[in-house]
Amino acid sequence: MANPLISLLLRHGAAGVLAGWISLGGLLWLDVGRLRTLIMTDQGGGVALLMLAAGFAVTFGGAAMGAAIMGLGRPLPPSRPYRRWTTGAGGAPAPAACRRIRQP
Repeated sequence: MANPLISLLLRHGAAGVLAGWISLGGLLWLDVGRLRTLIMTDQGGGVALLMLAAGFAVTFGGAAMGAAIMGLGRPLPPSRPYRRWTTGAGGAPAPAACRRIRQP
C-alpha cells in the first residue's frame, strides 16, 4: 500500500475486529448471562447475532485503531529486554532497598 498510515490503520483495525469476534465467541461459548440460550431460542436470533458481531467489530476495531494513532509519537522500545533484578558485583542479584509500611 502506498500510504503507511492507511496500512497501519487497516492492520490494527483488522486485529481489533478479530479480537472483538473472539471476545463475542467466548461470551457465547461460556453462555454469560444466558446470552447464547436467549439468541438460539429466539426466532430472530440470527439478526441479534449479526448485530452483536457488528457492534463488537466496530467497538474493538475502533479502539485498536485509536490506540495505533495514539502510539504514533512514541519512540520504539529498546531491542534488549528490561532487567528485572538490580545487580551487584559480578552481575549477581542484589537486594533492593525498600522501607516497611506500617499498617494500622
